[in-house]
Amino acid sequence: MGKVFRFNKDVDTDQIIASQYLLYPTVDEMKAHTFESLDANFASTVKPGDYVVADSNFGCGSSREQAPAVLKALGVRAVLAPSFARIFYRNSINIGLPAIVCDGLYDAVKTGDEIDLDMEKGVVTFGEQTFSCTKLPVHLQKILDRGGLISSLDEM
Repeated sequence: MGKVFRFNKDVDTDQIIASQYLLYPTVDEMKAHTFESLDANFASTVKPGDYVVADSNFGCGSSREQAPAVLKALGVRAVLAPSFARIFYRNSINIGLPAIVCDGLYDAVKTGDEIDLDMEKGVVTFGEQTFSCTKLPVHLQKILDRGGLISSLDEM
């Protein structure tokens, strides 16, 4: 179980981590500014195992890898949305952050609710409700299980 942090549609990568923080030398230094323009308390209140639940087109905008990287560094277990910008989705898998397509969840939850994700079954549980999510193909799940693309290459 993890807490939901809910965001609207069309959240772009500059809203996830603003460009001025890309000058910081490490993701650990950047992560304190995650979602700063949308929720100034996000970085200080999110806990490992929590979830970002968003409306459609999450991660649009520039192709910065730091956007999913700061979420992973803060311990976000997964981002769930009905759709993702293609480059954000691919960057998420590459760095080991699950980006899960899940219809209907956004409308059912609010920030602070608790949900549970079973990626193997492709199901999110919220109270008595269950939501079907896209199950990742085996090769993508293996990348996530190994912590990202580069880590998975080291094990081949």
